Amino acid sequence: MRINKVFYGVLLIQLNIFMLTGNVYASTVNDDNINYESSIEIRADKIDWQYKTVNGILYRRLYNYTTKKPVSDWEIAT
Repeated sequence: MRINKVFYGVLLIQLNIFMLTGNVYASTVNDDNINYESSIEIRADKIDWQYKTVNGILYRRLYNYTTKKPVSDWEIAT
């Protein structure tokens, strides 16, 4: 009976050692080949000033060029 316990104990230790000595390979990522610009997605609207001249007076308003709608009313540009 004692021989069986010793045998299974030695077998268990050998299996643990065998599993620990297995080859482990680490993978690496090469960031030099990644194009970060292609993964950029613009989500913000393009809002800028829109200008017009009436009777020699320059007016401006904020305009959303993405939706093609004005954001503010016309005001005198200073």
